[in-house]
Amino acid sequence: VQWLRENPHLQPLPQIGFVLAGAGARKLTAADVSGVDQRLDMWRGRLDSRVRLLGQPVSVSSAVDPDRDTLALRIRSSLLASGRIAVRIALPYGYTMADHHNPPLDWSHPDGHRTTVLAQTDHTLVLEHVRDAARYALTLASGTPLTIAHPGAHVFEIAPRSGDTLELTISFAREGRPPAHEAAAVVQASGAYW
Repeated sequence: VQWLRENPHLQPLPQIGFVLAGAGARKLTAADVSGVDQRLDMWRGRLDSRVRLLGQPVSVSSAVDPDRDTLALRIRSSLLASGRIAVRIALPYGYTMADHHNPPLDWSHPDGHRTTVLAQTDHTLVLEHVRDAARYALTLASGTPLTIAHPGAHVFEIAPRSGDTLELTISFAREGRPPAHEAAAVVQASGAYW
């Protein structure tokens, strides 16, 4: 299953994960995570993950649109409702090419690339990421209002404004701005395709 976690792009797409938010905000450590259960449902085109963060259950369901470069996520946890976790989207410079088979992401050149907010509303965030001659844009969209923080030049933290569920899509395009898509439509398209 290692191929499932590898990114074939020369310029990596953003790293998407969780971060502790609110009082005591910090990156997660391995000690914060337990009870990991991940299942690929090939019949419905979904990856369902269940973990415990800080002892609390978190479920993540993800699907990819078969016709567009769009990822849909449905995240549910009381930690979202209490403001203890957020989804962290971090855009790296590139890869550290010392390890050619599985190079780690390069975070050491924050001035070597540019991330620009092209548009932001209560429901969307549109970014442009440029490094040298490479460029892509991404549109993050949700059907419910979002809280969007920008704690670093290439880092964004996303959380629902209220409630324990966050449904969102992240769409990518090399040219122009990718349109916003509904998570339910992406999940349905993925299921129909597979």
